[in-house]
Amino acid sequence: MSESAAPGGQTPHDPSDPSADVVAVSLVAKGRGCGVEIMGRRAVRICGRFGEPTLAALELMLESQTPMGIWIDGVPGTRSAMCLWTGSEFFAITLGEGGKWEHFRVGQGLVALRDSWRSGVRGRYRVPHGPLMRPIPDAVELAVLWGFPEPKTFQPVRALAPEPAPRAVRTPRASSSRQPAEPRVSRPRKSAAAKPAKPEPAPLKICDRCFMALPATGRCDCGG
Repeated sequence: MSESAAPGGQTPHDPSDPSADVVAVSLVAKGRGCGVEIMGRRAVRICGRFGEPTLAALELMLESQTPMGIWIDGVPGTRSAMCLWTGSEFFAITLGEGGKWEHFRVGQGLVALRDSWRSGVRGRYRVPHGPLMRPIPDAVELAVLWGFPEPKTFQPVRALAPEPAPRAVRTPRASSSRQPAEPRVSRPRKSAAAKPAKPEPAPLKICDRCFMALPATGRCDCGG
Protein backbone atom coordinates (compact mmCIF):
# COMPACT_ATOMS: atom_id res chain seq x y z
CA MET A 1 0.00 0.00 0.00
CA SER A 2 1.51 3.33 -0.98
CA GLU A 3 0.61 7.00 -0.88
CA SER A 4 2.00 9.79 -3.06
CA ALA A 5 3.84 12.72 -1.56
CA ALA A 6 1.72 15.55 -0.17
CA PRO A 7 1.57 18.97 -1.91
CA GLY A 8 4.58 21.19 -1.41
CA GLY A 9 6.99 18.27 -1.31
CA GLN A 10 5.81 17.08 2.11
CA THR A 11 5.83 13.33 2.64
CA PRO A 12 3.04 11.51 4.51
CA HIS A 13 5.22 11.00 7.59
CA ASP A 14 6.35 14.64 7.84
CA PRO A 15 4.80 16.08 11.06
CA SER A 16 5.56 19.68 10.05
CA ASP A 17 2.49 19.90 7.81
CA PRO A 18 -0.36 17.94 9.45
CA SER A 19 -3.67 17.70 7.69
CA ALA A 20 -6.58 19.78 8.88
CA ASP A 21 -8.26 16.67 10.27
CA VAL A 22 -5.19 15.75 12.33
CA VAL A 23 -5.06 19.28 13.72
CA ALA A 24 -8.77 19.17 14.59
CA VAL A 25 -8.47 15.82 16.36
CA SER A 26 -5.41 17.07 18.27
CA LEU A 27 -7.31 20.07 19.59
CA VAL A 28 -10.23 17.92 20.74
CA ALA A 29 -7.88 15.51 22.53
CA LYS A 30 -6.02 18.36 24.24
CA GLY A 31 -9.35 19.78 25.38
CA ARG A 32 -10.05 16.46 27.11
CA GLY A 33 -6.77 16.60 29.00
CA CYS A 34 -4.88 14.09 26.84
CA GLY A 35 -1.28 14.31 25.74
CA VAL A 36 -0.89 14.85 21.98
CA GLU A 37 2.01 14.26 19.59
CA ILE A 38 1.67 14.82 15.84
CA MET A 39 3.79 12.14 14.17
CA GLY A 40 3.03 12.76 10.51
CA ARG A 41 0.73 14.52 8.12
CA ARG A 42 -1.92 11.88 8.76
CA ALA A 43 -0.75 10.50 12.12
CA VAL A 44 -1.33 11.59 15.70
CA ARG A 45 -0.50 9.96 19.00
CA ILE A 46 -2.87 10.56 21.90
CA CYS A 47 -1.88 9.60 25.45
CA GLY A 48 -4.48 9.08 28.15
CA ARG A 49 -6.73 6.64 29.93
CA PHE A 50 -9.35 4.98 27.76
CA GLY A 51 -11.58 2.03 28.61
CA GLU A 52 -11.88 0.93 24.96
CA PRO A 53 -9.05 2.53 22.94
CA THR A 54 -10.36 1.50 19.50
CA LEU A 55 -13.78 2.97 20.18
CA ALA A 56 -12.12 6.14 21.50
CA ALA A 57 -10.19 6.49 18.22
CA LEU A 58 -13.37 5.94 16.22
CA GLU A 59 -15.13 8.69 18.14
CA LEU A 60 -12.29 11.13 17.42
CA MET A 61 -12.24 10.22 13.71
CA LEU A 62 -15.96 10.69 13.07
CA GLU A 63 -15.58 14.21 11.66
CA SER A 64 -12.53 13.36 9.57
CA GLN A 65 -12.92 13.95 5.84
CA THR A 66 -9.52 12.60 4.84
CA PRO A 67 -7.48 9.48 5.66
CA MET A 68 -5.74 9.55 9.03
CA GLY A 69 -4.40 7.38 11.79
CA ILE A 70 -4.68 7.63 15.56
CA TRP A 71 -2.44 5.87 18.02
CA ILE A 72 -4.19 5.66 21.38
CA ASP A 73 -1.31 5.19 23.81
CA GLY A 74 -2.87 4.09 27.09
CA VAL A 75 -1.36 4.87 30.46
CA PRO A 76 0.18 1.93 32.37
CA GLY A 77 -2.47 -0.61 33.25
CA THR A 78 -4.69 0.21 30.26
CA ARG A 79 -4.81 -1.00 26.66
CA SER A 80 -3.39 0.78 23.63
CA ALA A 81 -4.56 0.68 20.02
CA MET A 82 -3.63 1.97 16.59
CA CYS A 83 -6.43 2.78 14.15
CA LEU A 84 -5.93 3.61 10.46
CA TRP A 85 -8.71 5.03 8.28
CA THR A 86 -8.19 5.24 4.50
CA GLY A 87 -11.66 6.49 3.59
CA SER A 88 -13.16 3.04 3.01
CA GLU A 89 -10.85 0.66 4.88
CA PHE A 90 -10.44 0.73 8.65
CA PHE A 91 -7.63 -1.16 10.41
CA ALA A 92 -7.86 -1.61 14.17
CA ILE A 93 -4.82 -3.02 15.99
CA THR A 94 -5.02 -3.75 19.70
CA LEU A 95 -1.39 -3.42 20.78
CA GLY A 96 0.69 -5.33 23.27
CA GLU A 97 0.04 -8.63 24.98
CA GLY A 98 -2.93 -10.54 23.65
CA GLY A 99 -3.25 -8.03 20.80
CA LYS A 100 -5.36 -8.57 17.71
CA TRP A 101 -5.58 -7.28 14.15
CA GLU A 102 -8.91 -6.36 12.56
CA HIS A 103 -9.81 -5.02 9.12
CA PHE A 104 -13.19 -3.50 8.27
CA ARG A 105 -14.65 -2.26 5.02
CA VAL A 106 -17.36 0.32 5.57
CA GLY A 107 -19.08 2.02 2.65
CA GLN A 108 -21.48 3.90 4.93
CA GLY A 109 -18.71 5.73 6.81
CA LEU A 110 -17.27 5.63 10.31
CA VAL A 111 -20.55 6.46 12.05
CA ALA A 112 -21.99 3.13 10.90
CA LEU A 113 -18.88 1.30 12.11
CA ARG A 114 -18.95 3.12 15.46
CA ASP A 115 -22.61 2.17 15.98
CA SER A 116 -21.93 -1.47 15.08
CA TRP A 117 -19.02 -1.48 17.52
CA ARG A 118 -21.23 -0.28 20.33
CA SER A 119 -23.96 -2.80 19.57
CA GLY A 120 -21.53 -5.72 19.21
CA VAL A 121 -22.26 -6.46 15.53
CA ARG A 122 -19.15 -5.00 13.92
CA GLY A 123 -18.37 -8.45 12.51
CA ARG A 124 -20.69 -7.71 9.59
CA TYR A 125 -18.07 -5.26 8.27
CA ARG A 126 -14.99 -7.37 9.03
CA VAL A 127 -12.70 -8.49 6.21
CA PRO A 128 -11.31 -11.94 7.11
CA HIS A 129 -7.54 -12.42 7.32
CA GLY A 130 -7.39 -15.61 9.36
CA PRO A 131 -6.77 -15.63 13.12
CA LEU A 132 -7.08 -12.17 14.71
CA MET A 133 -3.66 -12.59 16.33
CA ARG A 134 -2.01 -12.69 12.89
CA PRO A 135 -0.55 -9.33 11.71
CA ILE A 136 -2.07 -7.78 8.58
CA PRO A 137 0.79 -6.72 6.24
CA ASP A 138 -1.18 -3.82 4.67
CA ALA A 139 -1.84 -2.37 8.12
CA VAL A 140 1.83 -2.59 9.09
CA GLU A 141 2.93 -0.93 5.85
CA LEU A 142 0.39 1.87 6.14
CA ALA A 143 1.25 2.60 9.77
CA VAL A 144 4.96 2.96 9.01
CA LEU A 145 4.22 5.02 5.88
CA TRP A 146 2.19 7.52 7.86
CA GLY A 147 4.89 7.94 10.54
CA PHE A 148 3.95 5.50 13.27
CA PRO A 149 6.37 2.94 14.70
CA GLU A 150 5.69 -0.58 13.50
CA PRO A 151 2.75 -1.89 15.54
CA LYS A 152 3.64 -4.81 17.77
CA THR A 153 1.47 -7.47 19.33
CA PHE A 154 2.37 -10.67 21.10
CA GLN A 155 0.56 -13.50 22.75
CA PRO A 156 1.06 -14.42 26.40
CA VAL A 157 3.32 -17.37 27.03
CA ARG A 158 1.48 -20.04 28.93
CA ALA A 159 3.44 -21.68 31.69
CA LEU A 160 3.76 -25.39 31.26
CA ALA A 161 1.92 -27.34 33.87
CA PRO A 162 4.28 -29.35 36.07
CA GLU A 163 4.36 -33.03 35.35
CA PRO A 164 2.60 -35.10 37.98
CA ALA A 165 4.90 -36.88 40.39
CA PRO A 166 5.18 -40.59 39.67
CA ARG A 167 3.15 -42.76 41.94
CA ALA A 168 5.07 -44.84 44.45
CA VAL A 169 4.89 -48.49 43.48
CA ARG A 170 4.27 -50.77 46.38
CA THR A 171 6.68 -53.70 46.37
CA PRO A 172 5.22 -56.97 47.67
CA ARG A 173 6.58 -58.04 51.00
CA ALA A 174 9.08 -60.88 50.88
CA SER A 175 7.62 -64.13 52.14
CA SER A 176 8.90 -65.19 55.55
CA SER A 177 11.67 -67.79 55.51
CA ARG A 178 10.47 -69.31 58.76
CA GLN A 179 9.01 -72.80 58.64
CA PRO A 180 5.33 -73.02 59.27
CA ALA A 181 4.48 -73.91 62.82
CA GLU A 182 3.62 -77.51 63.46
CA PRO A 183 -0.01 -78.06 64.24
CA ARG A 184 -0.72 -78.52 67.88
CA VAL A 185 -1.61 -82.04 68.93
CA SER A 186 -4.09 -82.12 71.72
CA ARG A 187 -2.92 -84.41 74.46
CA PRO A 188 -5.49 -86.51 76.30
CA ARG A 189 -6.21 -85.26 79.71
CA LYS A 190 -5.04 -87.41 82.57
CA SER A 191 -7.94 -89.08 84.27
CA ALA A 192 -8.12 -88.85 87.99
CA ALA A 193 -6.37 -91.72 89.79
CA ALA A 194 -8.79 -94.41 90.78
CA LYS A 195 -9.25 -94.79 94.47
CA PRO A 196 -8.04 -98.16 95.80
CA ALA A 197 -10.87 -100.52 96.48
CA LYS A 198 -11.61 -101.27 100.06
CA PRO A 199 -10.50 -104.74 101.07
CA GLU A 200 -13.34 -107.09 101.40
CA PRO A 201 -13.93 -108.22 104.93
CA ALA A 202 -12.69 -111.70 105.76
CA PRO A 203 -15.46 -114.26 106.02
CA LEU A 204 -16.67 -114.95 109.49
CA LYS A 205 -15.50 -118.13 111.09
CA ILE A 206 -18.12 -119.96 113.05
CA CYS A 207 -17.45 -122.08 116.09
CA ASP A 208 -18.39 -125.61 115.35
CA ARG A 209 -19.49 -126.14 118.94
CA CYS A 210 -21.60 -123.12 119.79
CA PHE A 211 -22.08 -121.78 116.34
CA MET A 212 -20.95 -118.28 117.41
CA ALA A 213 -18.55 -116.15 115.47
CA LEU A 214 -15.04 -116.75 116.41
CA PRO A 215 -13.01 -113.82 117.69
CA ALA A 216 -9.85 -112.68 115.99
CA THR A 217 -7.86 -115.13 118.05
CA GLY A 218 -9.69 -117.97 116.39
CA ARG A 219 -10.57 -119.61 119.76
CA CYS A 220 -14.09 -119.49 120.98
CA ASP A 221 -14.92 -118.57 124.53
CA CYS A 222 -16.88 -121.75 124.89
CA GLY A 223 -13.68 -123.61 124.96
CA GLY A 224 -14.50 -125.34 121.77
